[in-house]
Amino acid sequence: MSKKTKTIIAGITMIMLMGIVSAGLVDFLSNTVSGTINVQGPIFYVDSDNILSMNEEPAGGNIYTINGQEKELFVTEEGLGGIDFYKPEIEFVVDLEINNLSISRSIELEFGYINTDRNSRPICSVQYLSITQNGDLHVDCTSDNDNIEGIEEFYFSIEGMAEDDIEYTIKDKTSYVKITGVAPASAPSGGGT
Repeated sequence: MSKKTKTIIAGITMIMLMGIVSAGLVDFLSNTVSGTINVQGPIFYVDSDNILSMNEEPAGGNIYTINGQEKELFVTEEGLGGIDFYKPEIEFVVDLEINNLSISRSIELEFGYINTDRNSRPICSVQYLSITQNGDLHVDCTSDNDNIEGIEEFYFSIEGMAEDDIEYTIKDKTSYVKITGVAPASAPSGGGT
C-alpha cells in the first residue's frame, strides 16, 4: 500500500472514530433528570398565650373564649425582619363551639401581618355568616392584596358577631391558618392605549 492510501484510510478511520465518540458524547450529555417537587406553604397554629406558631404544631389543651362581639388575636413571636410574602390562597380551620345555636351564628376570621412600621395589614379576611353546628369550621379565602411587604409578624384574629350572651369557644392545635397556594396576580388597572 502506498503512503497516500494509508493516509486516506487513516483519515477516514479518524473521521469515523470522531463521529462515534461525538455520538456517544451527545447521548451522554443529553441525559436529563426529571422529577416533581412538592412545596407546601406554612401552617400557622393557634397556640397558648395568644401565640401563632408557624409550622410547629402545639401540644394543645388550651381553650379561648370569645363573648358576643369580642376579638381574640394570635401573633407570631419571632420578628421576621421585614420580609416580603407572596399573595396566598388560605384555608382557615377553626375548632369552634358556640353555646347557643338556636339560630345560625356568624364569625369573622382575618389573617394578616404587622409591618416594620408596626401597622396591621390584612392579607385575607372573611365573614362566615351561617354557622349552624359545632365542630371544625373550614373556610377558604383568596387574598386580594398584591403588596405584602415589610412583614415583622403574622397575626390571626377571630371575632364574634353575636349578642353578648353568646359564647364562642376555640381550641388551639386544631385551629390554624394554612397557606394552600399562590393566588393569581390581580389584573393591572388603568386605561387602554
